[in-house]
Amino acid sequence: MADTSPSEAGNAPLDQMGLDNFAPYLMNRIMGRYNAALSAEMAALGLTTPQMRSLAVLSVTDGILIRELAVYAVVQQSTLSRALDALVRDGLVRRETDATDSRATRVYLT
Repeated sequence: MADTSPSEAGNAPLDQMGLDNFAPYLMNRIMGRYNAALSAEMAALGLTTPQMRSLAVLSVTDGILIRELAVYAVVQQSTLSRALDALVRDGLVRRETDATDSRATRVYLT
């Protein structure tokens, strides 16, 4: 079996490829700009990024379990809990104990 260099195998080292051709870097830059623009708009509405992401997920999947909401909203569960406290206080969402598992909580838009 012949020894193939990374560039011959299509896996050029980053120093040869450059950041402008490195997909994870480019995706991170795109999302950073998107989040910054969205964050400014949401701040004007009094919402944080975790709150906005939660509302966006709930607009598609209402009544989701908190642990699932954390995954879809890409938010740590402890951060999500504080965000949900504020959304409940503002009357935007409500929490309900899951009917089949009293240890689990579902979140609904109001």
